[in-house]
Formats: sequence, structure tokens, C-alpha cells
Amino acid sequence: MNPVTKNQKVKTEIIDAATAQLRRDQMFQLYSQYYTVCPKSFFARFESNDCYALYTCNGQLVGFTGFRIKEVKTESGTFQTLYIGQTVMTQNFRGQSMIPRTCCTLLFKLFLKNPFRPVHIWCDALTYKPYLLFANSVKRFYPSRQEATTPKIKALLEHLGHHYYGERYDATNGTVRKPANVIADPSTLISAQDRLNKDIDFYAKANPGYEQGNGLLLITPIDFSNFCFLIKKCLKKMAGFQTKGKRAIHRPKPALV
Repeated sequence: MNPVTKNQKVKTEIIDAATAQLRRDQMFQLYSQYYTVCPKSFFARFESNDCYALYTCNGQLVGFTGFRIKEVKTESGTFQTLYIGQTVMTQNFRGQSMIPRTCCTLLFKLFLKNPFRPVHIWCDALTYKPYLLFANSVKRFYPSRQEATTPKIKALLEHLGHHYYGERYDATNGTVRKPANVIADPSTLISAQDRLNKDIDFYAKANPGYEQGNGLLLITPIDFSNFCFLIKKCLKKMAGFQTKGKRAIHRPKPALV
């Protein structure tokens, strides 16, 4: 198959996890280039995720991400949650806001089902890259250097942490202890220069065990303000405009987790 290049159009296809199973070997081959994970562990995620977004160019798989859509009931109320995980993108196609654009598509579908049910997007950030993705895509997310985590959000994070990670979740700092570091990309290590970026520095302080593979739970409430901000960012990216004040650093982009 001919190699694909960055200026070629990427097609997004959202399919259920059962259908994605048909391409799981191809997906694993791509994923294992960036993460140290055994096939059994990788394939088990198809049982917990609800759907996948496959990113292809000329029929060739260049990336994908998994999503888990669950209704969560806490003492603070009932929430619709959208989990992002098991994500990878080849080097040539990073930085095109593919994940935020996919989230917009899924959010439209969730809003149509129940426009009055709050939706919260969350992830388990094993590197600073997902943290920057949140920082660059929405106005409000937690934990953040911009404002303290509200009690309502904290309760939701703790519910998600205990439910999905059990004893490995540390409620005192919102991190998840991992049995091993699966990141195989050395560029995810945070240098002294990287820490000049305030968001990266915050992530490193909030998740001091990231070098051992630990994750930091991130969450963003998709209210009207956040949704409009996200849409605006995606439209600007699609139109080729550079966003002012983007909170990122300029070096090769590792895969998101």
C-alpha cells in the first residue's frame, strides 16, 4: 500500500465496538508502535468500550480512539459521561483536532437524545498530551490551574475513579496507579523546558507518578459555553486558522492516551 502524507484527507468512521473487532488485528499493529501492551489486554478493551472512531486515509488506518458512553448516578445527580481512551494517531496526522471533532459529533447525538442531561467528557491522562488537548479545546476542565475543582465535579470524578479503577484510584489527588508503564514514546517525558508551559507544569505536579505510568483523571462539563468554544476551535482548525494563545509546545506530538 502506498504511504499516506499529511496533506491527504482523513476520513472518520464511527462504528460500534463489535464492528471494530473485525479490524482489531490491524488496530493492534498500529497501537503497539506507540504502547507496550499485550494483545490480550488490548483486545479486552473492546468489551468495555461502546464505539470507536477509525481515522483512515485512502483506505489505510492512520489512527483510532475508543469511546465509552455511560449514564452515571451520584448523590449530586445523574450525568451522561463520554470517556475517551485507547487512542493513537500516526505522526503525519496529529494536530488536526480529529478527536475534538469526533467528540462534537457524539455530543450532538447525545444532546438529541436528552438535551437536558449534562454531558461530561473524561479521560485517564497517562501523559501531558491529553491534558493539553483539554486545555486547548475547552474553556473549563478539571483539575486545572485556572480554578479549583468544584465539589460536584470532585464527587463525579471520585465515582468514576472508584468504579473503573477500584483500589488503584487515589482520591486524594485524583490519580490512577498503573501496574506498569505502557508508554513507549520517550518524547512524552517532561523536560525542564516543557515545564515553562504552565499547563504542563501543572500536570507534572498533579500527577507526579506519570513517569511510572500513572494516570490523572480529567473531566470537562460540556455546557453551552464549553460546547460553543469547542465548536469554534474545531471550525478554525478545519479552516486552517491558527488559534491565538494555544497552550502547547512545539515538538513532535506523541500519541494520546
